[in-house]
Amino acid sequence: MFDKSEAVLFIFLILFLWEPFKNSNLIYIVLGVFLIAGFIKQKCCFHIHFDFEAKCSVILVLIWVYGIMMGFIMHNEIQYIFRNFAGMTFYSIYILIDSKGINSKSLKTVLYSLSIITVLATMAVYCDQFLLGTEMLGNVPLFNNYVMTSSVENVIYFPTREMIGISYLHSIYSLFILNRRKIGYFLIAVADILTTVICIKSAGDILGLIILTFLFAVSFISIHIKERIYLYITIIIGIILVGLTSFVLFGEVLFGSFFSETSSGNSIRYHQIRYFLDFKNFKITGHGLGAPVEVLREKERPYAVEVIYLNLFHKFGIAAFGIIYIYLRNCIDAVKILMSKRINVENIYPIACMAYLVTALGNPLLFSSTTVTLHVCAMVIINKYKKESNNDRKEKVVKTRYRI
Repeated sequence: MFDKSEAVLFIFLILFLWEPFKNSNLIYIVLGVFLIAGFIKQKCCFHIHFDFEAKCSVILVLIWVYGIMMGFIMHNEIQYIFRNFAGMTFYSIYILIDSKGINSKSLKTVLYSLSIITVLATMAVYCDQFLLGTEMLGNVPLFNNYVMTSSVENVIYFPTREMIGISYLHSIYSLFILNRRKIGYFLIAVADILTTVICIKSAGDILGLIILTFLFAVSFISIHIKERIYLYITIIIGIILVGLTSFVLFGEVLFGSFFSETSSGNSIRYHQIRYFLDFKNFKITGHGLGAPVEVLREKERPYAVEVIYLNLFHKFGIAAFGIIYIYLRNCIDAVKILMSKRINVENIYPIACMAYLVTALGNPLLFSSTTVTLHVCAMVIINKYKKESNNDRKEKVVKTRYRI
């Protein structure tokens, strides 16, 4: 639909330029312009292969449309209907990318670069704001508008912070599996850890990094161990060790103040969980997008809550199972790619892009423009990997028949 370079630029615009201008309408105008331009360029003709990933993107957009319809049926506020989970519209860019194709290496380069930029920017702003106290970056429009702080003291939340896992997994994969003993990869991995633990201080982000580390360890073992029985035993032992290590090192952080109901940030989450688990607040067809929730943190957005997975069922009803199923299938495919015997650093990107699903356990970021675009990128890479694997199998079959 549009050139590969244009597609990469489009991904870059969504991921990086979304928050600096703080204009929720700007990015949707950009999306609309690219959609219209794509139609004109291709004379309204799509060349799409409706494989599983393409179907996923279409289904997710249709679920959003269903939520819109239910919102009108339930007479929810119109402005809330269209603002609630509006980021789901970005799943349409999968069709744009798949219609023309995109250079996956260029896409991964963009993702990796943005991940490192996010880490460096977070550390710079943290030092400027809290260590040095100069607050010089606060006068820079990009940082002034781009940085968000929470009620927790001394934290910096960049909207693209969910990309940090990309550079982290890329670095440790390069160090330990590809045996590229470069100091640069080591420093990047350390910077990722320090940024997540010290600058962000989010239990969800820390947990996401731990899970990525564990999946990498399993991948490392699966590549070097041929017998499956030993692999399964190692995985079980690894789970126990990761659990114990996490409890010892981060017990107070993960299971103490960050998950404590008495914490100011968590008390509202526990109230929301009780609200959603009350069966009288559940409806099979869902309450529709824009439906208000009684337990809120922000009165300006009465439809938004932190426990977003439960909110899916509140808004979409049983249709939310479709979203959960797509997440699970994509994660399974991403883990399979990570553990592939075809050793390549590109194998880390699908699961690294979807690491935000862990952070979303207690944060309303499932359908931000950044996370939806990351999910789309993951599906694009998964789809290309499947096609390459199928082509390799066909070539092997042809060669075998030729030899016979």
